[in-house]
Amino acid sequence: MHGTRLVRGSRASQSGRMRAHAGAETWAQRVAEWKASGLTSKAYCEGKPFTPGGLRHWAYRLGAGRSPEAAPASPVRLAKVVRIPRGPGAARG
Repeated sequence: MHGTRLVRGSRASQSGRMRAHAGAETWAQRVAEWKASGLTSKAYCEGKPFTPGGLRHWAYRLGAGRSPEAAPASPVRLAKVVRIPRGPGAARG
């Protein structure tokens, strides 16, 4: 099982079995496939060995919700805006 590790957890101890836990690489692949599918997390997880909540957790944890296009490619430049007071007879427009 590539990308997984076996861990004895509290639920696993109750049944006497070991559970396989997927690593970050495995979850990154799952999240990418889910996002590409266009399905809801519930629909995507049907028949798979993980829950919609786990999938959404890892999507958040891995930052899958962030778009690379949203980050500026270069530093942001700011300009100071100065208001020039108008004279008493100036028209408003």
